[in-house]
Amino acid sequence: MKTNESGDPLENALFGLFAMDCTEFTEENALMTAKSDDKGCFSFADIPFGGYVIRELSAPDGYILSDETFSLKCLPQDSLCSA
Repeated sequence: MKTNESGDPLENALFGLFAMDCTEFTEENALMTAKSDDKGCFSFADIPFGGYVIRELSAPDGYILSDETFSLKCLPQDSLCSA
């Protein structure tokens, strides 16, 4: 979920899903991309099992791009992903 400092949701932030060994986080290098909706939420569908990194690629107008990295693991035993 993408929020501002007050915790309000932010729409239109672009996020990328990357291989764990990726070092250049661009839209072109992303395995998948997703934009946050009016509730600040975004999702990726049909992610194969494995490890990934999620990074914000562009911030909504008037906001600063986050340089935070999130790790994601998709494991076959539970068919769910966890960050």
